[in-house]
Amino acid sequence: MRLKSILAVSIATFATFVAQAETRSIVGHCVATNADHIAARFNVNVSQVDNQVPAGTFEIGWKRGDANITLACNHPRAVLVNEHQGRFYGPAVATVKIGDNIRRWEGTIYVTVLDRRDANHQTERDVLRVRFIRDVWSNPEGDFFFEGLVTDGDIVVKKT
Repeated sequence: MRLKSILAVSIATFATFVAQAETRSIVGHCVATNADHIAARFNVNVSQVDNQVPAGTFEIGWKRGDANITLACNHPRAVLVNEHQGRFYGPAVATVKIGDNIRRWEGTIYVTVLDRRDANHQTERDVLRVRFIRDVWSNPEGDFFFEGLVTDGDIVVKKT
C-alpha cells in the first residue's frame, strides 16, 4: 500500500513538472534588407525546453559584390527569449563562393531577432542581427555581420 502511495505522488509530481515546462522558440522564413539595400534570405527554427539541449537550425545567405555568402548553424547552444526579443548562438560554418572558388570557415554565430509585427496588424518590421566570428583570431577576413529589417515574411518569438 505504501508503495502505491509513493508511486501516485511521484506520478502527480512528474505530471506537474511536465505541465510547467517552458519552451522558448524562434521561427521564421524571411527576407531581410540592410541599410545598403542588400537582401538576405534566411530560415530560423530554433527552440529550447527548460534547460534541455536546444534544437533547430539557422541559415542565412546574401550576395556581396561577386561573393555569395552563406552562414549555417545546426546546433544552437542556448535560446533566450524576453518579451519580443529572441537570441541564440552556436557553432556555425561560413561559406563564401566567388565563381568556382569556395572558402569555408568554422566559427560561432550570434543571432538576435526582434519580433515587432502583430500577425493581425501591420506594425513595425521585424529586425534581424547576425554576427559570425571565426575560430581563428589572426585575421578578421572570415568574420561577417548582417543587420536588416524583415521585408518579406515574419519572425515569431514565443515563450510557452
